[in-house]
Amino acid sequence: MPQSLYSIAAISFNNYAIFAGGIIGGAHSGKRDVKQVIAYDANLTLNSAIPELSQSRGEIGAFTIANYVIFAGGATNV
Repeated sequence: MPQSLYSIAAISFNNYAIFAGGIIGGAHSGKRDVKQVIAYDANLTLNSAIPELSQSRGEIGAFTIANYVIFAGGATNV
């Protein structure tokens, strides 16, 4: 992962590991939600052509349906 995050959503789909949202920072440095989506293929190559979430969020749910990965819910300013 390019950054250290927690409360991130993670799911595997086809040959990809996909991570979305999360929180950067901590009690002493301040917290910030992110809207970044990161996907790695089976060779651990970073795919940068993934769109961001519509809003910065942590604690997101993730699921698949048909050929789609859905990220939903979550919280802001956690």
